Amino acid sequence: MRTLALILCCLSLAVPAQAARQVGQADFTFLWFDLYRATLFHPSGHFSFEKLEGTRLVLEYKINIKAGELVKGTKKEWQKLGLEISQERAAWLAQLKAIWPNIEKGDQLAFDVLPEGIGRFSLSQQGKTFEIIGTLKSSNFNNDFLAIWLAERKAHKEFRLTLLGHQE
Repeated sequence: MRTLALILCCLSLAVPAQAARQVGQADFTFLWFDLYRATLFHPSGHFSFEKLEGTRLVLEYKINIKAGELVKGTKKEWQKLGLEISQERAAWLAQLKAIWPNIEKGDQLAFDVLPEGIGRFSLSQQGKTFEIIGTLKSSNFNNDFLAIWLAERKAHKEFRLTLLGHQE
């Protein structure tokens, strides 16, 4: 009986309580290079910053990229959003540097917003099963991280709208 309880407990960590529905999918291209395909999921099928719990963002990389470059890119995008690199954000960047591995073409990095403000990163290498690689417990982080792709701004407007499932 204990074994069954342990198995069920472990399964509950791997499977979301509610099945998330795809909101949208968009390819991010810089100049002529495809960098990644982003797919956004939410239990309601619609994304809202007011209801982040259950959100899942999956980035399937089309290039190899070092972990340090991902962290630098995150910092740069926060700055473009007008977010000051406070002590809290600097601490998050340090945590991301420890969590994120180097990415190879075909790898998928997923970010899930769990209950109680927990943000969880998982990695699927070359089509294998997603494995949890780290968590951050901060609803502020969840908001700031997702804002990179989903905040309303002039840059990458078409990408954002497509990811949100809007057709224009």
